Amino acid sequence: MEQKVFLFSNCALINNKLFFVETQSGLLANMNLEDGKIAFCPMLKGYFLRSGDIVDFICNYNNKIYALETSGKNIMIFDMEQNGFQEISLECDFYEWGNFAAFERYNTSIYIFPKYKNSLFIMSVKDNKVTKVTDYFQNIDEVQCCCRIENLVWILPKSVSKIGAYNLSNEELSVYDLNLIPEICVDAVNVDENIYFLNRYGIIYQWNTINKKMKKLLTLETEHIEEESMCKIISAGNKLVILPALGKNIKILNLLTYEVEIYQDYPIDFLYNDIKWSKYCGYCQDDENYYFAMRLSNYLLMIRKSDGNLSWIKPKIPLENEKMKIQALYEEEKVRIYHNIGRTVFGENDINILTLSKAFPCNENNLLEGKQIGKIIYEKVK
Repeated sequence: MEQKVFLFSNCALINNKLFFVETQSGLLANMNLEDGKIAFCPMLKGYFLRSGDIVDFICNYNNKIYALETSGKNIMIFDMEQNGFQEISLECDFYEWGNFAAFERYNTSIYIFPKYKNSLFIMSVKDNKVTKVTDYFQNIDEVQCCCRIENLVWILPKSVSKIGAYNLSNEELSVYDLNLIPEICVDAVNVDENIYFLNRYGIIYQWNTINKKMKKLLTLETEHIEEESMCKIISAGNKLVILPALGKNIKILNLLTYEVEIYQDYPIDFLYNDIKWSKYCGYCQDDENYYFAMRLSNYLLMIRKSDGNLSWIKPKIPLENEKMKIQALYEEEKVRIYHNIGRTVFGENDINILTLSKAFPCNENNLLEGKQIGKIIYEKVK
């Protein structure tokens, strides 16, 4: 029997449950990590469904989930206690995706580091006010990737012989000269006093934060393809786990011996869905494990921090009628909102006659300016 496709690109962890936006439907859902059971969350007031890869970086604080919209246009705030939703304009939409380098919270502020235009945004979670800081890193145009160590966010620019350390506690930047410029880096991870930068083709660079020296450590791939091979690097025990983008294999580097292992122990029915996206993207963590979103796979990947052990959680996906029920509620709410603001034209993909009839059931209370509901529906969709 053909397996259901159920995907999401990033996730946040609250009370041993992963929260995420499902790619196909745009619905907010959660997964119980103990049994893999997935459930759709109650309808959030103010949230309009948008299918596709809409969530970039994501974090949670005080029962609210803060997420960067992939388009770069907004910060999305999901209020899990009040079942509410709001958007804060960000205007960071340089491209359709890939607009951000880092998303970090420090105390009651969230720091957003765009990849382009030499700027950063600081949002207070107290009042959701956003402040833009321009030209914070002199003479750079693009950021490759970032890595946080305690209060410092290390920033690796593109094509510049500099590396920066932005201090979240005092909002000041320190800049250091590079003896070697890493190229096309997509991710970075901290181990003790070192930062390991991952190049898209599997080259690993090491930056020592004490002696301020950069070196090329090793190359994981013997053959380079034009597309991005690798995308994520994780530290666990004495190992670095490197996850593929369009490449085939998960690779594990032993930092004691520098031996590289190709991971083989997948579930029998494991597969990646055939979509030309990176196989892995976002993740969240607790004290013991990393949990990687199911961006293309039919299992959720869990990596144990103590020793780098990989294991897989089989999702228990809701029935299709459960999804349809909550989708219908969102559609009905959209009708009411459109009607209240006087919007009279519905696109083919916005709504349908059945949803309109549910939103405005035919009864004696549904008389508006002497018109019956059939007339209202006709005028909405004609």
